[in-house]
Amino acid sequence: MSDDSSSAPEAPKTSWMAPFSLLTVAVIYFISQIVGGLVVYIYPQLKGWNAEQTSTWLTNSVFAQFFYILIAEALTVTALIFMLRWFKWTWRTIGLITPKARHILLGVLAVIPYFAVYLLIVTVVSHFYPS
Repeated sequence: MSDDSSSAPEAPKTSWMAPFSLLTVAVIYFISQIVGGLVVYIYPQLKGWNAEQTSTWLTNSVFAQFFYILIAEALTVTALIFMLRWFKWTWRTIGLITPKARHILLGVLAVIPYFAVYLLIVTVVSHFYPS
């Protein structure tokens, strides 16, 4: 008699790691934001700009904002890849699966309630806190 259960792949035991994983992801998020900001801040320092010029550049420059987001998100994804390798997990373990056609349909259908809720919240907030 053969044991069929031994041929089935075993699910990774990840439940005990949930609090540690959440803490790790939170640390990754905040550190990547800080490092991204510091990297973008290097440019005005190299140019010798004062605080006012730097603040204006960071506020009004699409270039600065784009590269800040690019650096922060690249650091986040890179750190997530290292975390997955460290735990010996796959993308499927954290819920990232191959997209299907119905996912696109669900995304398009989700736009309507998203904007309805957004408009409701903006209306309520602007009623209580007029600008």
